[in-house]
Amino acid sequence: MDMRYRLLLQQEADGLLLPEQAVVAEAAKFSNWYESASQFLYRTGGKTGAKELDKYILSPTTLTGISEVGTAPAEAGIEDIPIGSIEFVETFLSSRYGIDHLTPIFIPPQIQPKRKTSIVTGSAGVQAFMRQNGLDMVFVKSAARVKGDTCSIIQMEDIDLLGLKSNEPYFVSEPVDIVSEWRIFVKRGRVVGVRNYGGDEWVVPDRTTVLSMVNAYHVVSPFSYTLDVAAIQNSNGTVYTDIVEVHNFISCGLYGFDTANDLLTMLIDGIHWEIRQHKHYKQPSKNAEKATGRNFRQDAFVSCYRYYRMV
Repeated sequence: MDMRYRLLLQQEADGLLLPEQAVVAEAAKFSNWYESASQFLYRTGGKTGAKELDKYILSPTTLTGISEVGTAPAEAGIEDIPIGSIEFVETFLSSRYGIDHLTPIFIPPQIQPKRKTSIVTGSAGVQAFMRQNGLDMVFVKSAARVKGDTCSIIQMEDIDLLGLKSNEPYFVSEPVDIVSEWRIFVKRGRVVGVRNYGGDEWVVPDRTTVLSMVNAYHVVSPFSYTLDVAAIQNSNGTVYTDIVEVHNFISCGLYGFDTANDLLTMLIDGIHWEIRQHKHYKQPSKNAEKATGRNFRQDAFVSCYRYYRMV
């Protein structure tokens, strides 16, 4: 039987969906209506009949309730896909698979930035980067987790004020004059959307530069991801396109991207890729496995295999 997907959409305590989860819900409703091929046979009361079953099942869930959902046994033939904040998704992945944090990417080595950047350790590493590159100021961002707490442009003498941990990694970059920032939506090596999320929307990124980044990264990239780029102005007034960072397609701002089939596929891609990055899983509760006769860890990989043959 083909896999169906239960979309665990984060909702507020008052029952309302968060704005971007509402976009996903509408995309799922449209896909269920449009894809008439998503029909499954079922048997009930000793009779065999045909009924259209939704490929995407909407299941609004609060942040406080997602852990309970993760530990509960899932139904056979249905895969749960958490969609919400980073905390929401990490809570589910921890409960279901023992994955305690998402995998940060930042700037992959396959894409060489035009500005000076690096991953360093602690405040000593930040200061060494500044001295090596003759910088008075530096952009610092936590590299230990996706969207970590530290994110600042700071002068050398003020670095200690950030309270950087001596053994943690940090992404550093020389400060640049960003004119506009753009999110490139990439699905299976193909650009399917471009959205402005900051600055002057009339200053667009260079198409050739963006496509060369996507092509360079394709072999090792997540199945679906966002590539953030910026139009940057030099001191002489010329503008060039450079990479900002890459995110696996989990908890990514959409900025108006709402192509139903691409969006839903990419959301599933994001969870599948994240699962595959972790070699070890917390063994799910034996009671949960006995109740369903399922092996949760095996199911995650089987569902990946089925999905990539289907889409």
